Amino acid sequence: MPTALRILGVTGCVVLELAAIFGPSRVPEDPVNWAPVAGLTLVLVVTVAFARRSCVLDHDKLIAKGRFATREVDLKDLRQAAVGLGQSIWVQTHHPLDDRGGDVLCLRTIPKSKFTLMGLPGGEGAVRLIRARAEEAGARLDPPVRNPTRAPSKKPLVFSI
Repeated sequence: MPTALRILGVTGCVVLELAAIFGPSRVPEDPVNWAPVAGLTLVLVVTVAFARRSCVLDHDKLIAKGRFATREVDLKDLRQAAVGLGQSIWVQTHHPLDDRGGDVLCLRTIPKSKFTLMGLPGGEGAVRLIRARAEEAGARLDPPVRNPTRAPSKKPLVFSI
């Protein structure tokens, strides 16, 4: 659903921009009147450039690009890949990913369903692909998780959530 909302938002910006450009019966002579068009163009460019999230599986790295940060995980360092309770995919490494000591990365950009629009694997198929590539890279993987499992965390559970 978030992808559909993003597409709807970008489409709405394009429609508003076209209405602002072609809506007036005459071309405004004052440059201040072009400010709405410039503002909508800026919103469209920022949305397309910075709001794109992705997950790329290279031959030796897993690159997860979020809205504001990019994480690269060496496949050799991978310890576990599984589907979480909320159906999002998570990976765990042997070494910390950041200065805070976290070793788990949730890959919310990978679709949860088996079938995707682009024909790429999602859900369990993506987990199998990540594990296969990690084994090829020489990772020491834990045994596969059979059922959706909560990602390991050092944070205490609050109300069993």
